[in-house]
Amino acid sequence: MEVEKELLMHWLHYHGNHIYTLEELGKIDEIIDKYGAGRVFDVAVASYIFGDGSPTSILASIRDNSVNELFESLPDITNMDEGKKALFILARQELYQIISQTA
Repeated sequence: MEVEKELLMHWLHYHGNHIYTLEELGKIDEIIDKYGAGRVFDVAVASYIFGDGSPTSILASIRDNSVNELFESLPDITNMDEGKKALFILARQELYQIISQTA
């Protein structure tokens, strides 16, 4: 499952709980270019696992100037035990389907 930039931008617009500026939108675009769509989607998955699934954490990190810290705090799926890895992959698939259905 490959996550595309366009799907992430849809996630931002459709699933966002906060108002954002055009400058923040541009920064999110830069973040996707810098970290890759898959890694940005991992932020969405982490948010989804904790019951939100919105881009709130990315917007907050932009506003707090802590984007690097946000990405450094993400779990490394390659270091997870098999049970956690399977659950993370399942959450990834579920969120991908939810976002894709609204696109």
